[in-house]
Amino acid sequence: MKVMIIEDVTLNQKILERLLGDQAQCHVYKDGLDGLQAFLDASKTKEPFDVIFLDIMMPGINGFEVLQKIREMDPKSEKVKVIMSTSMADKDNVVKAISYGCDGYLIKPYRKEDIQHQLKKLGLI
Repeated sequence: MKVMIIEDVTLNQKILERLLGDQAQCHVYKDGLDGLQAFLDASKTKEPFDVIFLDIMMPGINGFEVLQKIREMDPKSEKVKVIMSTSMADKDNVVKAISYGCDGYLIKPYRKEDIQHQLKKLGLI
């Protein structure tokens, strides 16, 4: 499974990579602009990502903006799956993320079981 992680905190990047383990080929990007460019590049080379783990609070372009741009660029029926991975647990942010087209929502700190549940729910494992 080809996984994109867009997360500005190095520790959170490493935790997510470790929890995904051997089942994922992880590509990590420190901000939304780098992630968007990688998403475009992967689409052009016909090697798309299976799932994106996307933080909300990042410098520059935030996760909501990244998600909105991804959905604009990838309107296909086989769209990439996006799981918000954030510490923002309030109802307003969850509803906003869903309205922008996310497929899952993980609250930090998360456990391996939380990630596995999201991936199973999306049919990725």
